[in-house]
Amino acid sequence: MPKGGDLHNHYSGAVYAETYINYVIDKDYYINIKTLDVAENKANMDDWWQFSALKSKGLLEDYKEKLFQKWSAKDYDNSTASDKLFFDSFAAFGIAVTPT
Repeated sequence: MPKGGDLHNHYSGAVYAETYINYVIDKDYYINIKTLDVAENKANMDDWWQFSALKSKGLLEDYKEKLFQKWSAKDYDNSTASDKLFFDSFAAFGIAVTPT
């Protein structure tokens, strides 16, 4: 086995965050603009916007960047334990991994 080879790999964690983000945008899912949770259907809260609405308001790129930071290690700043960030990201992008 070469040094640095993957001994354990989960497919969902091997996919780039950009792929998942583009998927939820293409599906025009909803995002909670405060928590950055993503859902297929709108919850009964005012903070949920469809990605198409963000795009029409010129806010899509900002929220793509925020999701990218949440769903990956981009701009990691040590404010959270790195293992917590890693494992929490699986739940965050789960909507794109197991679409309905």
